[in-house]
Amino acid sequence: LHTITSTMMNGLSASIVRSLAVHQVANPVLQLLLEVLAKDNEEAKDELVDKLLMDITREEEPGHKNNDRDAYVETLLRDQVGSHLLEMIVKVASPVLYQKFYTTYFRGRLVKLSFHPIANYVIQQFFVKAKTPVQLEMMVTEVLPEFSNFLKFGRPGVIRAIVEACKNVGACHKEVIKGLCQAFHTNTPIERKEFLHVVLHMETYEQLMERREAQESTKPKFHPQGAVILQLLLQYPEEHSKIVVDSYFAQKEELMYAWTMDPTGSHVIEAFLTSSTLNLKVKRKILKSFMGKYHSMALDKYGGHTVDKCWAVSDIDMKEKIATELLQHEQALSQSFHGKFILRNCKIDQFKRKKEEWVEREKGIERKKDMFKDILGDAV
Repeated sequence: LHTITSTMMNGLSASIVRSLAVHQVANPVLQLLLEVLAKDNEEAKDELVDKLLMDITREEEPGHKNNDRDAYVETLLRDQVGSHLLEMIVKVASPVLYQKFYTTYFRGRLVKLSFHPIANYVIQQFFVKAKTPVQLEMMVTEVLPEFSNFLKFGRPGVIRAIVEACKNVGACHKEVIKGLCQAFHTNTPIERKEFLHVVLHMETYEQLMERREAQESTKPKFHPQGAVILQLLLQYPEEHSKIVVDSYFAQKEELMYAWTMDPTGSHVIEAFLTSSTLNLKVKRKILKSFMGKYHSMALDKYGGHTVDKCWAVSDIDMKEKIATELLQHEQALSQSFHGKFILRNCKIDQFKRKKEEWVEREKGIERKKDMFKDILGDAV
């Protein structure tokens, strides 16, 4: 690694290094090099960034312009290969360089670049890596009015990146929730009951209602970006994730049960259970809603994962109830590929033969969780 870095810095001219940035084979190597150096050698990483972007990390006079560098950055932004390197540079940028990127290249242009078929991926990374609440507030203010158009014209990744940035920085939650409600047309209490559905399908309230009225025979697939948005929202402070929780409990239990066995929907259900910001009351309500269905979920590839997550957040009383249900269906579960793992994970054999030992073991696990809860939160 040291040899490769040294060759880049001293053995190659700046123009050759920059030409490698748009080379299909060399570009991923440069990305990997930047990522490794960011962890091991901050100084060497900045030197490589300087070689690629003409001393961009160096301090410059206010108002100083480097026309060659500006033109090169604009080329990278729109290049199918080069843009991936720019994404990585943004990812590993120091707070000072990040701010320089913002003021020099992105401020006032975030909306335009978000709609560009290639540059939008760099902008997504730029949002996710926001450093301070002040930066994020300025960026969110700039793009918030365009949420509806991001949804309409197929830029769900940009919305997801903004939602993620708020989670990372811990700011702008209220503004982003409001922007989402306006984009998905869920402004009234009745409309907000469907918040879960509109986000998961990445469609407006009216589009959802039209589909329901038409009673489409083919169920539309859940949108992966919509699922990620919901998972991120469930990591927001409780007062801001309330819209997702309220929408969940406005649904029929049978529907939520069906989601546990969907490759995308199950991740959303699991996000409720693993959230470090949701209180235990909400999680217990979800756990109780699956009573009588755990054995069916355990037979399914995705449902089995959900059972594991339910088990992890259950107290000893709930675990006994789940274990009792699983034991009643032990034969069917033992003959199922996925069911076997659930029986093993929940130690159902021990529960059947030596229940007192099983209870003591589970209580021991619970005590350890309580010890670490203060440090790691409810998600333990």
